[in-house]
Amino acid sequence: MLHQYLHAQFFLLVRTETTRLVRGHPIAIETSFDDYREVGGILFPHLIETGAVGRPQRLRIVVEEIEVNPTLDGARFEMPALQR
Repeated sequence: MLHQYLHAQFFLLVRTETTRLVRGHPIAIETSFDDYREVGGILFPHLIETGAVGRPQRLRIVVEEIEVNPTLDGARFEMPALQR
């Protein structure tokens, strides 16, 4: 089951709670979203922290840069040549 919590005034996602199976055992996972900044007219979180409930370890993701609709070279999506 997934629970999502939104900021009451701005309707931005601030936290999710879910349960995942890890080696057959259910583990409660919390993820928080913070430091929202506007990029290309859209608010994006620039700080994301996630971890298992009751455990001190946390994965902290700090977003330094976001590009909205960048121009990409079509070659980027071509299949690479087979190595023999």
